[in-house]
Amino acid sequence: LDEGTELRGCSDFVVWGSEVSSVRKSVATPLAKRRHLFLVSAKALAMGALEPKLLQKWQALFIHPMMHRKCMLSVFSRFYRWLTPLELGILVKLPHDIRQELTIATLFLPLCESCLDWPVSTRITCTDATPVAGGATEARISERLALGLYSMTEDRGCHVNLRQVV
Repeated sequence: LDEGTELRGCSDFVVWGSEVSSVRKSVATPLAKRRHLFLVSAKALAMGALEPKLLQKWQALFIHPMMHRKCMLSVFSRFYRWLTPLELGILVKLPHDIRQELTIATLFLPLCESCLDWPVSTRITCTDATPVAGGATEARISERLALGLYSMTEDRGCHVNLRQVV
């Protein structure tokens, strides 16, 4: 937002790249951007082969829309593992399972919205993994604590790959 921008009384506005609709009670990446990504994705999927850096940037374009419906990020199950060892600058053909993940991600785009009336979950989950093992845990907390934690949290779900750090 620009300093001094007044949003009071606005039923629809865009903030930080997300479109907020008070009437529909929804938050999402603007439909025009999701539509454009859909069309670009359809063309990319129709190509025979793509360069790994382009694939990486293309997949990254799905992150913002899917942050509004985080469960959609789970569609990228094998993509990261498949992409990591590829040599840059060489065209690669998409294996069937990777093409399928990207197709499903593309079809998910119209559904990538959050409803402002949805409650904050009282179930907290935490996962961690190493190259050889993984673990998960969950706990139930009070609604008051859940709302407090939600309002204080900066990152609300994201993909992390520690191999790049180590």
